[in-house]
Amino acid sequence: MAQVVRVPLVVLQRPFAANYYLGLFDRHADISVAAYANSTEMVRSLVSAGHGCAVLNMRPMTLTSYCGAELAGLPISGPLPPLTLAIGYDRSRPRRLVRHFIDACHAHFTETGPQQCIVERQVG
Repeated sequence: MAQVVRVPLVVLQRPFAANYYLGLFDRHADISVAAYANSTEMVRSLVSAGHGCAVLNMRPMTLTSYCGAELAGLPISGPLPPLTLAIGYDRSRPRRLVRHFIDACHAHFTETGPQQCIVERQVG
């Protein structure tokens, strides 16, 4: 994390997310935030345009940003606090669309598995 703070951060500004990401740098008083973005793709686009770096809790499916620039996913060494993914909905009356979304999330993590969401150090 000491290497990351040398570059301005682009921070995902979503409920709980920004505090989680900034909390990773509590020991580093000299952190510089280049921008806050409301979506993961905006974070990725700002980083790919050279506005800083970002820490995201899940590896995206592609290393190409929406603006067409290539990105690199690098693992962070050392222990980090976990971040729980959750779906909130009215269980007593779930709408059909919500039920489809929940089923798709379950299928994704059951079939694909969470390992696809982790950036691992390349050996060699």
